[in-house]
Amino acid sequence: MVKVIVYLIIGTVGLLFGAVQPWIMVLYAGLMILAFGVMMWQGGLSWRPGPWASGIVGFFLLVTLVQMMPLSQGVLEWVSPVRARVLEEAGELLGPGSSIPGFGYAVAYSVYQGFARWGFIICLGLFFWVCVSLGRDRRGFKRMVWVALGVGVFESIYGLIQVLIPGVGVWWVPANFAYEGCATGTYICRNHFAGLLGMFWPLALGLTLAQGEWGGKKGLKAVLSEEQLGHQVVGFLVVTLMLVALLFSQSRGGILGILVGMAVFAGLLRSVSGRFRWGVGIVLVLLISLVAVYGGRIGFDQIVERFMQIEGGAGGRMALWSQSWDMVKDHPAGIGLGNYQMLEPVYVDPGRDGIRYFHAHNDYLQLLVETGWIGAVTLVAGLFFFLARAMRRIRKVRFDVGRFRLLVSVGALAGICSMAFHGFFDFNFQIPANQVYFVLLMALVESGLWPGFAHGT
Repeated sequence: MVKVIVYLIIGTVGLLFGAVQPWIMVLYAGLMILAFGVMMWQGGLSWRPGPWASGIVGFFLLVTLVQMMPLSQGVLEWVSPVRARVLEEAGELLGPGSSIPGFGYAVAYSVYQGFARWGFIICLGLFFWVCVSLGRDRRGFKRMVWVALGVGVFESIYGLIQVLIPGVGVWWVPANFAYEGCATGTYICRNHFAGLLGMFWPLALGLTLAQGEWGGKKGLKAVLSEEQLGHQVVGFLVVTLMLVALLFSQSRGGILGILVGMAVFAGLLRSVSGRFRWGVGIVLVLLISLVAVYGGRIGFDQIVERFMQIEGGAGGRMALWSQSWDMVKDHPAGIGLGNYQMLEPVYVDPGRDGIRYFHAHNDYLQLLVETGWIGAVTLVAGLFFFLARAMRRIRKVRFDVGRFRLLVSVGALAGICSMAFHGFFDFNFQIPANQVYFVLLMALVESGLWPGFAHGT
């Protein structure tokens, strides 16, 4: 039952607009809790979080929980003077004898919104726990990978149909005039679609390389004579499909993320051993050639034009970041998870045509705004610690965990780095479906490089 729930989450969470609607997010949060509860009941939670995971995640959850707790007026004035002044002015407007509704003197502007995001983060942690435990089994590990790549293939095909037929929207929603002719898949925004594929194409490449022996000591004739050659060719076509769809999302951050993913993937493979010395070069040249051929059939003009555009005025990201930074200066302790949109009208000038920005278009800046310096530094440091730890592990274990686990883990790690880079320019980490897939990649790395009792594959 647990496996069915996990595969259901992976296979469907992105289909309804990235699960951005609250009721959909609640539904998947419930499925994550159910999967964790059933696996715990069955005694299948084989993974145990180490001190580093417990300490970092626990401290972050504590910091964000304290933001939602009622404080005395004196303490709030010391922790967040601007927030205290706002509450004081609100009290004056309400009149003598009135009280501030909700949780009163809390750091978070909307405690209810903060608790909703806080609870979903806990659910993501439970999902990670379940996926790592499930991934220690050889079948469970492979099936999670295959389901994820099935999602990537479907999203890529859907996105390319939107490019070829500009009137095609997202399910029953007509095409967004701002993104007409761009690949968005089942997402409303092309940047979130690009973030999804930026995580999945390196995973597909790792799986493809795992089907054959691209060793430095083997000749090309030996490689071409392998029984798995057909599977590798199909794999390369799948990777190409994802890259072409990502390119035609016209997301600049996502396209630059391709370079980051390729650099990390190639660097990790070269650090493993010399077995991929010439294999990596052939793979990269082959992929670039395939992308150029298939992409050229559709036309790269719009992509080039997109990169030549220069954002200006209040609608540009630089202006948005500058105004969001004012929130940080006024609220060093944060404003509460999910509360950015509460203060956005006060600090951020409307964009073109009066458009409001519900997110900072920079995940790290928004994290800093919402969780404060302590929370943001803790979580970002935890991410870099996870990446550094995994990269050291790859160089240490090499192929001892099995070729499939190693190469899939390398691909997942490259996808994580691509997504982390993209976070500097967009708000993918605010999209529940992309949060789920990011956590899935982390779980694949953890279970792939530390398989425990599972046999190498």
